[in-house]
Amino acid sequence: MCIAVVARPPRYGARPESYDLEAAMGVKGVIQIVPLEDKIAVCADTTYAALQGRKELNIVWSSGSYPDLDDDQLNRLFAEHMEKNGAIAEATGDAEKALAESETILEGAYKLPYLAHAALEPINCTAHVEKDRCRLWVPTQGQTTAQHVAAKISRLPVEKVEVMTTPAGGGFGLRGEPDPVIDAVSLSKAMNRPVKVMWTREDDFSNDYFRPGSVCSIKGGLDKQGKLIAWSQKVAAPSVMIRMMPDYVKEGVDPTSIQGIPDMPYTLPNRRIEYVMMDLPIPVGFWRSVGYSITTFTVETFIDELAYAAGKDPVAFRLELMEKRSRAYRTLSLLAEKINWGGSVVDGRARGIALGSCFGSAAAHMAEVSVDKKSGKVTVHKVVCAIDCGPAVYPDAITAQMEGAAVMALSTAFHEKVYFSGGGPETANFDEYRLLTMSEVPEVEVHIAESIHEIGGIGEPGVPPVAPAVANAIFNATGVRLREMPFKREALMAA
Repeated sequence: MCIAVVARPPRYGARPESYDLEAAMGVKGVIQIVPLEDKIAVCADTTYAALQGRKELNIVWSSGSYPDLDDDQLNRLFAEHMEKNGAIAEATGDAEKALAESETILEGAYKLPYLAHAALEPINCTAHVEKDRCRLWVPTQGQTTAQHVAAKISRLPVEKVEVMTTPAGGGFGLRGEPDPVIDAVSLSKAMNRPVKVMWTREDDFSNDYFRPGSVCSIKGGLDKQGKLIAWSQKVAAPSVMIRMMPDYVKEGVDPTSIQGIPDMPYTLPNRRIEYVMMDLPIPVGFWRSVGYSITTFTVETFIDELAYAAGKDPVAFRLELMEKRSRAYRTLSLLAEKINWGGSVVDGRARGIALGSCFGSAAAHMAEVSVDKKSGKVTVHKVVCAIDCGPAVYPDAITAQMEGAAVMALSTAFHEKVYFSGGGPETANFDEYRLLTMSEVPEVEVHIAESIHEIGGIGEPGVPPVAPAVANAIFNATGVRLREMPFKREALMAA
């Protein structure tokens, strides 16, 4: 077996214009340089030799298709798209008329960044293409995709491709992408030997299929009794499905970009949802809980704001909008019971709650926080989760998933964001992409409902309600609404 690393374009749409073959081949241990469309692979005896060979290639790249792409340009593009007319994803009742007749109208604008998957184990794949079979050793979430991609490249029948799924140090959606499989199979075929493709951390960040950035605006209307009678939400975001499953995009609407809004757990008589699809060069893909990780933050913080404007308790306000025997109703009720909602809170702390329903399950979270009003530092002391995923077959696994989801969600709430400059990603490693540290992890308490409902998913539902629960707690502590993630001390102090 030999080891391969691949030099990929540093900018979207760039291609190699020249490289130093002689210098790269002069590195001890380098076996062969293999051009692959818009990238160049270095095959060597060791990973170190392959990395040194790649460095010595000194590739001159073309300017790419979007050489000026950076954060400022992205901000302008998102703002411009919010001014455009979008596709109507839902029109229940007459939201415009109901808003006009509302006693109280609230508006909010929200912004969420591109996120990396940031799995701790580096991306990798080993392939061995032989005359009558192809074998893969790969930590993948997409075995069928890997098998079919390998069959196409090797020109072997699908049944001649064997996929050995190795343990993965995190996936979160990215390990369903076939890129490392494509490279490993292509190189094994070219080299006529087993090839192990390795990605560095910089390769990972530069070539991720990010969670899409997203912006939205919401208008909500309350009647004289403080009842929510109108909801209008407009979302501008790139589409995941247009690349992965284009048949799912109907009449200009990617369902994953708005999921969590039309299927929010609340029954509303007048609701309008508009979606503006953005065509940007940044590749996007599935990220843990997909669109719910974005939309639940916007819905649940705005619901909380409406409850406050109505002068109602946020739990009672939500329960009034749900069917009493529904999964979401029972889950929120369980949370309120377990945390003694409405009871006393430790002096100097505040609580917030949020609810989410996705992938066949419902989860509700309470976050207990304190805020240093001199520095703006937020400390999350405790997160309590109630989860209804149907009959609990393996309670320990459910609890572990909820604990891990809380940590991951808090990391995105306070730290994670991908930056862009010079036509591509600027964020390159963990020194520029902070993750939650152990010292920031709060106590996490999990309560599993004795469910009357069907079995649902458990890997995704624990993420979406955490950030809005924290944001709502911060409001209760400071009176400040945070509508952009990740939360920044500067924004909190300025407000």
